[in-house]
Amino acid sequence: MKALLVILSVCVITITASAQYNKKSKGRTPSQNSAAGLPLSERLYFGGGGGFSAGTDTYGNKYTYISISPLVGYRLTLPWSAGVQVMYSTYRYPQLGYNLNQYGISPFTQYRFGKLFAQVEYQAISAPSLNSDMRQVYSRLPMGLGFTQPIGPRAAINAVAMYDVLYNKRTSVFPSPFIVRVYITAGGISF
Repeated sequence: MKALLVILSVCVITITASAQYNKKSKGRTPSQNSAAGLPLSERLYFGGGGGFSAGTDTYGNKYTYISISPLVGYRLTLPWSAGVQVMYSTYRYPQLGYNLNQYGISPFTQYRFGKLFAQVEYQAISAPSLNSDMRQVYSRLPMGLGFTQPIGPRAAINAVAMYDVLYNKRTSVFPSPFIVRVYITAGGISF
């Protein structure tokens, strides 16, 4: 596990350090990637995603799943941004009279190079404990790579695949260390 963390960290640092190309910076030197002088409206971006599913689980219980995860980001330089995402999800089992609610916050940093980007985030998620009725805060540290597809001058569809380097199968309430997310962003500069 530690070896995987080291490998992923080196990959993210290498990609971040060597990535200096995007449509806005073509022909510029790395120092010209500065966002200095840009108005706040071009530095801020908003977005998020959500999910819905319903059906019957493997035990024959009907369920409904709903999630929402808005985010706000701030462009530190043209390719580098940081922000925060708020997450909420609920599983409802009407036949069992059981509801499972998870919520949390996730600060992130992202570095874009062309249409690709590297992303690291820290998630603090409050969820019911595995062994009691009490809630517990679970930490995750997903790292990964993504792709952005502009859908206009100030909007994009993004897809990212990440791996939670803190994942522990015995103590996690999450079924997998892999996270795949598709979301929309709007505002600021789109690449």
